[in-house]
Amino acid sequence: MDLETVLEYTTDAITALDREWKYTHINHSAELLLRRKEADLLGRSIWEVFPEVVNTTAEAQLRYASENGVSVKFEQFLPSLYGWHEVRAVPRENGMILFSRDISDRV
Repeated sequence: MDLETVLEYTTDAITALDREWKYTHINHSAELLLRRKEADLLGRSIWEVFPEVVNTTAEAQLRYASENGVSVKFEQFLPSLYGWHEVRAVPRENGMILFSRDISDRV
């Protein structure tokens, strides 16, 4: 099994954002978690897709990670997704990779 297949079907939702916060990749688990198809997300800003994240701890953490080049991990309740999510954000040269999972059962 190649790395692309592993990333596509891991249970973690994996999304990639460019420097302008636009989605550039969404794996299958992310489509399920975000309740949206990849085609509906690609090229759209995370702030446009999830306006309820603006002015929250999640936005502050994502911007901190981007500006300081450090990974962050946080939990956020998203009303539009009906649950709590744990997010690990890993900055990269041309944007950021987000690893997310639903933790509603634990919270």
